[in-house]
Amino acid sequence: NLSRNVAKGVIVRIIIPAQTSLTSLPKGARLVGGALILKFSGLRAGKPIQIPLHLRVSRTSRGAVRGVASALATNATPVGAGHRMTLPFESGVAPAVAG
Repeated sequence: NLSRNVAKGVIVRIIIPAQTSLTSLPKGARLVGGALILKFSGLRAGKPIQIPLHLRVSRTSRGAVRGVASALATNATPVGAGHRMTLPFESGVAPAVAG
């Protein structure tokens, strides 16, 4: 929460990228339509949250695997319409090393 106020009714949505499989659900998360959904009643101002996410990348995957996470808070704008911020995340696939 980067604001100076408590973020209320926060919903975090993390889309599970193609060419990956989720190995376990983070605590409190639900899997809905290929995305993880987490709900928080409130996040203090300036408080970061960390969501451990464990994915297995397909052996046939080529290049970087990219996904998108978004957060929505009910009180993020003065009219209460909510505010959405999209944060890209990326994980490269390292080639096998033979020696």
